This record gives sequence, C-alpha cells and structure tokens, in this order.
Amino acid sequence: IRDYYASRGLGDVYKRQKTINQLTLAGVYATPTVIINGRLIINSDSPKEICHLIDDELNKHHIN
Repeated sequence: IRDYYASRGLGDVYKRQKTINQLTLAGVYATPTVIINGRLIINSDSPKEICHLIDDELNKHHIN
C-alpha cells in the first residue's frame, strides 16, 4: 500500500493515514486528547483536573 501511495506522490497521505489508524487503535478519537503516562484522559475540559492527574503521576514516581 505504501508503494502505491508513494508511486503517486502521496507518501504524506499514507503517513497521515497510518498515524490516524494508530491513534484510533489507541482509543484517540478526537482532539484535544490528553495522554498522561500512557493513560488516556477522555472528555476533560478542566485544566485543574489535568494538572491534578499530572501531579498524581509525578507523586507516584517521586518527581516534584
């Protein structure tokens, strides 16, 4: 498939579609999507909540 796209000058299209497929398989369906330390955060519009989740991860690993 990659050669098919490349032969038509569409290598960038192939790369973008491959990335989209990988993100979809990981559970990313929309933007913005936040992933914190491999943990997918869905539907968080709250900067406070995201900061709290980051702080929790940092504390788990004793990083301050």
